Amino acid sequence: MKLSHLFPDETVRRMVIGCEQDATRRINSLTPTQRLIMEQMLDGHSSKVIAYRLGCSVRTVENHRMAIYERTEAKSLTDLLRYSLLADFEIRTIIGNEIPAGVTDDE
Repeated sequence: MKLSHLFPDETVRRMVIGCEQDATRRINSLTPTQRLIMEQMLDGHSSKVIAYRLGCSVRTVENHRMAIYERTEAKSLTDLLRYSLLADFEIRTIIGNEIPAGVTDDE
């Protein structure tokens, strides 16, 4: 759901539309793998858990995380969350890949 329709004032609506378009551009710059990793980041999972779920190394996930921040120009996870909300980014839940006892979100 886009936010722009919530604002009756035309000037404010244009500003919100501009923010939505900018956020969409940032999110669309990500590769499918980066989007998948971003979803897991926004869901609160550590690099270790994401790596286990995707069947790759923790270092690979960390490299993707760095690329996500660079491509979106985000400074924090909060920025990523804001961009994803403004871009109306749909977060899917990854089902399966039960996490074994030794793999936790504690980094």
